[in-house]
Amino acid sequence: MMELLRSRDIPLERAEHSLAVVVAHADYLAPIRFGDMVTVTLEVGQIRRSWFELNATLTAAGDRPCARMALKLAAVSRTTGESVGLPSKFSSLLANQQVRES
Repeated sequence: MMELLRSRDIPLERAEHSLAVVVAHADYLAPIRFGDMVTVTLEVGQIRRSWFELNATLTAAGDRPCARMALKLAAVSRTTGESVGLPSKFSSLLANQQVRES
């Protein structure tokens, strides 16, 4: 995700806000062992004014699902810690990555 943001000239490390984890949930489905090749697939869920959802699936050899994770991340002011709106450039990037349900 950070590489995608940097490639679109959205450097979060210099932004006036940061992202705080509001909710984190993980379901472990199968073991992952040292040396296993793991693929992480990220999907953007809901996007609101000040927060968004990010879902991840970890798969190992043979497309075996090993874990599913859901995060809710909120934009907060670096100085006050209060909720702020997601920057429009960031929200647009998220919307372009969002999975469309049919």
